[in-house]
Amino acid sequence: MREAEARNGAVESPDIGNDLMGIRMGFFSDPVLMLWKYRGLLRQTTLSDIRARFAGSVLGLAWLVTYPLIFLGTYAMVYLY
Repeated sequence: MREAEARNGAVESPDIGNDLMGIRMGFFSDPVLMLWKYRGLLRQTTLSDIRARFAGSVLGLAWLVTYPLIFLGTYAMVYLY
């Protein structure tokens, strides 16, 4: 069978199983490895989204910190007093 596949131009990939560089591939490691592989694209799209979101605001990127702090203060005043 392999001879027939070789004649047809089929290339057999090596079977590495579930072991890649000694790391057991599993349910959680596959998405993590995918994120690591495309980390440059993820960083670029995230920064682009953040810049577009706060482009026309007065405080700009400072809203990333200010907005959660305002809510934290509001919740603290409501639930602590």
